[in-house]
Amino acid sequence: MFGYSQGAFTGALKGGRIGKLESANGGTIFMDEIGEMPKDVQAKLLRVLETRTLTRVGENIERPINIRVISATNRNLRPRIAEGEFREDLYYRIAVSNIRLPALRDSRSDIPALFNHFINIYNNQMRKEVKEPSVELLQLLISYSWRGNIRELRNASEYCVMMNIGDDAVMLKHLPGEMRMALLYPEAEDNSGMDPLAQERKSLKESEADLIKKAVDMANGDVGVAAKQLGMSRATLYRRIKKLKEQGSYL
Repeated sequence: MFGYSQGAFTGALKGGRIGKLESANGGTIFMDEIGEMPKDVQAKLLRVLETRTLTRVGENIERPINIRVISATNRNLRPRIAEGEFREDLYYRIAVSNIRLPALRDSRSDIPALFNHFINIYNNQMRKEVKEPSVELLQLLISYSWRGNIRELRNASEYCVMMNIGDDAVMLKHLPGEMRMALLYPEAEDNSGMDPLAQERKSLKESEADLIKKAVDMANGDVGVAAKQLGMSRATLYRRIKKLKEQGSYL
């Protein structure tokens, strides 16, 4: 981040190396996950922001620097400050203007547009023409917890495009295994006893049974091979088959 001079340490490049802060001189630098920055680096960054100068590792020359810093974190920095893990003086130096981006669970109406946007991105990257999912599947994605936030959504869309061998619309079977199971078998039941997606979940369970039976048939009864095709472990597939049989869906 701060660069170093020639001979600053064993293995240092001849002539030294410019750091990321110095590279951004006259412009803007984006620092992601700043809440995880070590305390000693926090102190050095604070000095750069306060003095508008930078000293490379291994030298005593103060170099003038003019940068704009945009930082991001998924951590609440107030508790980090109270715990002594983040410098309060640095917090007030970087938190001049704040923008809070809501988690996906707090902005569910954005999920369909974001998911389809990423589908288009990965279509271009993989040279495919996978179509957008149905309204019913999008409604299920809206109900998903998205604990991994936007990164999980992006991962899921990339997986969908990768697993779609043709140019069909995204379907439940194209979703990552854990997400597919979470949508089919939600851990928490609706306290009201009224599930607005009950019919959709029933249809998806029937589709899952058909998908599993087809995978097992294609694998000539080899559950291990079928499990790999479905993106789940052998044990998980056995559990799914057992549960479907108990529900009368796997005949």
